[in-house]
Amino acid sequence: MSEKIKTVFLGILGIVFIGIFGWGFISLIKWIIEGLSKLNPNMAVAIVAGSVTVTVSILSVIISRHLESRAQIIKEHREKKIPVYEDQIKFLFKILMGSKTGKAPNEKEIIEFMSDNTQRIMIWGSDSVLAEFVKFRRFSLIADQLKNPIDFMITYENLIKEIRKDLGHKNNGIKRGDILALFINDIDTYLNKS
Repeated sequence: MSEKIKTVFLGILGIVFIGIFGWGFISLIKWIIEGLSKLNPNMAVAIVAGSVTVTVSILSVIISRHLESRAQIIKEHREKKIPVYEDQIKFLFKILMGSKTGKAPNEKEIIEFMSDNTQRIMIWGSDSVLAEFVKFRRFSLIADQLKNPIDFMITYENLIKEIRKDLGHKNNGIKRGDILALFINDIDTYLNKS
């Protein structure tokens, strides 16, 4: 069966199912209304009020449990993400500041760290962090060939912004170069040239 025929068949089947479900729902409502209209008005009001109360209570419990479950999952993900993001930023700072501190990691340490942390980011990083990390990795492979090295630094800053955003920060008022200015004293000079 071709995909087009399959899609049309599933669409028709869906419409039939919705029609049957709608007809059944309307029939149930009619039956309930007819049953209630035959009862004493006070009794009908009590049944409706009781039904609404029970329905609202059940829905409240279901919704609150769902929200609690989502909040717990978000909390557990955040607990896993924070060390990954902290390690990533700490190591990149170590690379960037290595010439000033004299403690620059060697090529083997860089490869080992990036291999390990790339796996962790693939698992725990949000979609937007992963996308920025991929851009950063691609730029890092050609960083020495770039005509304007500030492009590489902006990519790094974008990665940090996405990490902050994933952890709940709004990044309000943080302009291009603001994060870089925290560790590159003359960043504004470079940004004005580009």
